[in-house]
Amino acid sequence: MHDFPLPPGARVGIYLTHGSELDTAPLIAMAQRRGWRLYVPVLLPSRTRGMVFAPLDGPMQRNRYGISQPADSTLRLHPRWLDLVYVPLVAFGSRGERLGSGAGYYDRAFTFRHGRNRPRLVGLAFECQQAPALQLQPWDVALDAVVTERATHRFR
Repeated sequence: MHDFPLPPGARVGIYLTHGSELDTAPLIAMAQRRGWRLYVPVLLPSRTRGMVFAPLDGPMQRNRYGISQPADSTLRLHPRWLDLVYVPLVAFGSRGERLGSGAGYYDRAFTFRHGRNRPRLVGLAFECQQAPALQLQPWDVALDAVVTERATHRFR
């Protein structure tokens, strides 16, 4: 899948599929078999436009965008404590550029990562989502890899 092997107990962030995003259910099942601890994004109140992660267990509720997230997010985890994060995307470029849905939650959540390589960020996409050229803005957080149905694209 990618070159970031993880031991059992690793903390892995993963999104829950919404709309036409690549289905993460098979990846979630594989991660659970490997003993990874899974965390999903939780949006903070709209005035902060922030995002944290909470364990993938217990009842779920829909956030303001209609995306499932844990109903009880009292066990929040700051993104810096994750080992690996699978992120959704609309398009990706040849240098790890990521075009998301436009709200900037992932870029804000991982802004601390500029110049660091943890947690690893891996996009999940279809090969047809690769763009010939995307402009990387100063606030954009680049991906370490993108996994598609055809290949694993590694960056840096």
